[in-house]
Amino acid sequence: VVRRALSNRVNPLDNPITLFDSDNLKEIRCYLGNTAQINCLLQMGKNLISGDHDGTLRVWDLDQEASSAFARADCTLQFGCPIYSLLHLGGHYVVSFGHNCAIWDIEKGENVTKKIGSQFSLVSCDGANNTYGGKATISRKGERDFSLENLLEKISNIPKLQTVIPFNRDHLLAVYDKHESGFAEPMHAAIRVWNIHDGRMVSEQIVEKQSIASIIAADNKIIYGTTTGLMIKHVPQA
Repeated sequence: VVRRALSNRVNPLDNPITLFDSDNLKEIRCYLGNTAQINCLLQMGKNLISGDHDGTLRVWDLDQEASSAFARADCTLQFGCPIYSLLHLGGHYVVSFGHNCAIWDIEKGENVTKKIGSQFSLVSCDGANNTYGGKATISRKGERDFSLENLLEKISNIPKLQTVIPFNRDHLLAVYDKHESGFAEPMHAAIRVWNIHDGRMVSEQIVEKQSIASIIAADNKIIYGTTTGLMIKHVPQA
């Protein structure tokens, strides 16, 4: 079995995604056709999902023959605002997070936010996650369940949503950049933990006068990178 590592090699012309063999760092393939900076990646079986800064979601086939040095996207979906992170809901459903949230049916190539969001609830998250996306499990919404649509609305109702990843089985972690009006630099960043079953915000941490470039969560700790270095903080159990 060939183990592969994904790398986003920035190119001012086409922003390729480059696939490497992690054993020898040999370049296997470049995925071309991106029209903007790639903000996030998510692997779903044989597919790779990428989210761009121009609001484009692309689906790539990782199972192409090794002789194929370059590849184009199998499916391209337009959202209209930057996509900063992705969450796999199981099967062929993906949530994209940015200044707004959307649910996508990757198999059909369509936005199904209204249809799926009102009918399903998030029942668990996969705590083993990274900055390239996470996994969650959905089920048919019961009478007393909190709908996926309402949960996404709560999380994205705060301006400047940047990243959403699983924190543990029952919680999602979201990062927000808060900007002072008229200034490009963030005044501070906020890290909030949300309960997926009732939509409550259970904790908040403020990072003063910095933005967060990347973040992971493990064992009720968060590890994040800022302009000044790497930080590790404990988040109390909700």
